Amino acid sequence: MGKSYDGINDTLATWIRQQKMFFVATAPLAADGLVNCSPKGMDTFRILGSREVAYLDLTGSGIETIAHV
Repeated sequence: MGKSYDGINDTLATWIRQQKMFFVATAPLAADGLVNCSPKGMDTFRILGSREVAYLDLTGSGIETIAHV
């Protein structure tokens, strides 16, 4: 079962930094569009604050994530 957190504490931040891969899911505004869930990695994820993160999106085949943004 998932857990809810008010923010990213030190313990959670340590765990997050140890992960080699994460996933980003996006969807277009159009009702007939497709949801995209793609793996990310290569040390591109950063914790900016207790409620803020960022990642560098390396575009590749399809670039569906960028198309939805």
